[in-house]
Amino acid sequence: MEDLKKMVVWLCSSQDEELKNLISDIATHVKSVPFSPHITLLGSIEMKDTKKHKESLQNIMNHIPPIQIKLKGIGKENIFWRSFYYHAHPFKELNAMHQKMANGLKAFGAEIDHKFMPHLSLLYSNSSEEEKNKLEIEFQQRLEQREFIFDTIQWVHFIPKDINAWKIVHSYRLS
Repeated sequence: MEDLKKMVVWLCSSQDEELKNLISDIATHVKSVPFSPHITLLGSIEMKDTKKHKESLQNIMNHIPPIQIKLKGIGKENIFWRSFYYHAHPFKELNAMHQKMANGLKAFGAEIDHKFMPHLSLLYSNSSEEEKNKLEIEFQQRLEQREFIFDTIQWVHFIPKDINAWKIVHSYRLS
């Protein structure tokens, strides 16, 4: 079995065609790499026992319902992973979901180094502020204030800054 010690946990939507199209269009516009639409619930998870963590994650999934997410307002930062994104709401419910998952995995020895800020990334890049301002003008209204049901948790093998090497290891439908 491959080494799965560096992981992230994504919250995804099964109704993601519009999201995929927007991310793809933005990536094409700035000559970047598109990626699957998601909200990172947990990032930079270091695991000692992947089997235990998989069992823990499956147990946690049984207690998390799908959530309706509203995309509201563009955010831009000089951080590769949060260079251009929509804020995701409701913050309170997303934060509770994040805490439930983090606590469950920590109980099985996972080390989690991730400050949670609910957002749906639209671009991973080191684009200039000027380029991001142009993107905001061109793309902000496309999904602004839209709501999507996020109903899937994905456990992703994560190799920093190599988006093409990311691999979905497990996918769980929330019920």
